[in-house]
Amino acid sequence: MKYVSVVSRTTKKKVLYQNEGYFITAKNSTVFKDEFMFLSMEEGWKPDVYFVIVLRELELSEINDVFKFLLRYHVFKVLVINRASNANVYTYNPFENYGCGKVFTRTISYGKCMKANITKSFFYKPVTGLRKCTFKVGFCDLPPYAIDPNNNKRKEKIKGIEQFVLETLSELEQFNVIYSYQSNPEETSAIGDDMIASGPLSSIQKGDVEIMLGGYSLMHKRAEAFSYLYGHHSNYDGLIILVKKAGLRKCTFEVGFNHFPPYVIDPNNDQSKEKLMGLEQYILQTLSELEQFKVIYTHKYNSDEISDIGDDMIASGSLSSIQKGDVKILVGGFFFDA
Repeated sequence: MKYVSVVSRTTKKKVLYQNEGYFITAKNSTVFKDEFMFLSMEEGWKPDVYFVIVLRELELSEINDVFKFLLRYHVFKVLVINRASNANVYTYNPFENYGCGKVFTRTISYGKCMKANITKSFFYKPVTGLRKCTFKVGFCDLPPYAIDPNNNKRKEKIKGIEQFVLETLSELEQFNVIYSYQSNPEETSAIGDDMIASGPLSSIQKGDVEIMLGGYSLMHKRAEAFSYLYGHHSNYDGLIILVKKAGLRKCTFEVGFNHFPPYVIDPNNDQSKEKLMGLEQYILQTLSELEQFKVIYTHKYNSDEISDIGDDMIASGSLSSIQKGDVKILVGGFFFDA
């Protein structure tokens, strides 16, 4: 048996811990809407957990408005119980019929609470995934993470790393992206104690865009206020030593690789019409164009082979090829183990 802690409180009293679910009671829909906004201002606010909302006075005509309100806060795993009508249970699904979590066309009724199966009522809703969805994307011109094509004077337009990742995901999951907003890379985004963002990230909370990219540092407050795909650019303390860069023009580097999608994709194993390039291959190619050096993929290794470092600092497996001088660079999703 699993035990959980239940804290009874009003919305005026903030909590500092992560909520694992919400059981909310309110007199009517007006009181519910007025008080609900305070939950979203807490550091422990989590719209992606389970919600059970009981309203003591609710007209049938108001149920649709309650779900429209919850949709604005991205609350999808929710049951609304109407005590005014024999405790009938309702939910909605803004993902069916390719709603993409943005719109819904109907409310789902489970009848009286005593007869409803609460567990089955919390069903998996993104049945159509992200197919046919279109997401508005904001970005700042901050190479190598995001590159404004209007500022790119090269004949072959180079994409930023995050743009490349997003467009690769869009091809795999069959959704579309529209770059509809550009911010100043020198303008920072702070998160207040009420979890309201300033600067470019505020455009997500305002509904102007649904995705922001551009090398944002992953700080604690930002991680609490927003969902993020991957904290590759996390904020940490460290020491950086800057030295003069050696020129790489006209250099050629032998590269070894493992077939390890999405980091490295062997073109001989790629059956798609448009040959996809792995993330690390794309980064290396972008660097070679910027620094004017060449890469030659000369060695392919078994992705199941594990490389280990002995006490004498001699590597085994594919990493040993660098120490032996067979290749200068090795790519393939290697884990950094200190």
